[in-house]
Amino acid sequence: MRNIYLDTQEFGSIDSYLSENEGDFGSEEMEAAFDRLNLSLPDNIEKTGLAYLEIKTHEAVIKGEIERLRQLLTKEQTKADNIKKSLKYALLTMGIEKMPFDLFSVSVRKIADKLPDDIDEKLVPDNCFNVVPETRKLDRARLLKRCKGGPIDGIDLLTGRTTAVIS
Repeated sequence: MRNIYLDTQEFGSIDSYLSENEGDFGSEEMEAAFDRLNLSLPDNIEKTGLAYLEIKTHEAVIKGEIERLRQLLTKEQTKADNIKKSLKYALLTMGIEKMPFDLFSVSVRKIADKLPDDIDEKLVPDNCFNVVPETRKLDRARLLKRCKGGPIDGIDLLTGRTTAVIS
């Protein structure tokens, strides 16, 4: 692979010359600059263009690898979630809250109450919304607090849920 840094330095020295001499390509000093650098502009443009194509190829390969790794990560996360669920159900089936091992322990803990994701906002009282000019946004924390205080028709609070903790 071409050394893009050196190519850039070569072009930088020519650019400096052109800046100082108001873009005069025809001068003997400009020809001397090319001679000193031992390059011709078309050759250097070709070499730099090839370096660019190589970089873009690497970029495409890296993007493909990133996508492959994202998919692999998603699969591994799904496997871990499934294992965690199976451990939780095993402990619940046996009626055990915690099972210690040499390297880790598995326990079932109660987690905070949570509202379901699909709430019909028409059923929610007005005081459970944050009022933003010209918009209504459901205040889930306020609604959760209200549901804990007493039932609201059409909204079922998810209670008594558990999760497995691997520590």
